[in-house]
Amino acid sequence: MVAFDPNRRPFKDWTEAFFAECDGFDQWIGLWAGGHDLWERLYGEDGVIAEAHYVRSVTELMRLTADDFRQSATTEKEQRAALCRYLRRGSVEDLSTGELVDFLGVSSPSVLEMAGYSDEAAQRVMEMLADITEEQIQSATL
Repeated sequence: MVAFDPNRRPFKDWTEAFFAECDGFDQWIGLWAGGHDLWERLYGEDGVIAEAHYVRSVTELMRLTADDFRQSATTEKEQRAALCRYLRRGSVEDLSTGELVDFLGVSSPSVLEMAGYSDEAAQRVMEMLADITEEQIQSATL
């Protein structure tokens, strides 16, 4: 079953207003019959729609950042600027520093893997994190 909610957040096209809710009517009616709050299941803090928005936001951020790092691979200065843009975009999406570090170089696939960076090049970018200031992040041009 699919839920439709065009009112949650701005989206690029109508497909982002649809969310997988249940595997089928039997599961949905079974949840209802079992006393589950279907509204909370959809709209709660950890609900289906909140999770779908989170996944879409992270996926788009990772794709955008991988493209940015791919274009910035030639110099450390460009990579540092790409890193600041990534951290700023992530903070706008309310992602924690831990999540951003994980997505950048720990998770699989990581942003840097998606950008085609070797393990050594990715390690150099990860080491740059220690030298980035909040002022640099906030002044990054998006």
